[in-house]
Amino acid sequence: MSEQGTTTQLCKLQHRERDNYNNIFPKDAGVIRSHYYAKSGPASFKLIPKKTALISSNSVMCFLQDVKAKKTL
Repeated sequence: MSEQGTTTQLCKLQHRERDNYNNIFPKDAGVIRSHYYAKSGPASFKLIPKKTALISSNSVMCFLQDVKAKKTL
């Protein structure tokens, strides 16, 4: 995904890392590196390009499996 010159990357951390929101991930953790969005209206969000977010790739996979399971019901 790319928006306003930003990218979202799937990567394996080379060292322990903390994102701009104080989430800490251990070395070798699989993460998705991207940016945060802030709510800017009732149904709209604004990209915060100077803040890096790390999301556990395992968390995303669990979430997607749950969404897929609920979609088939």
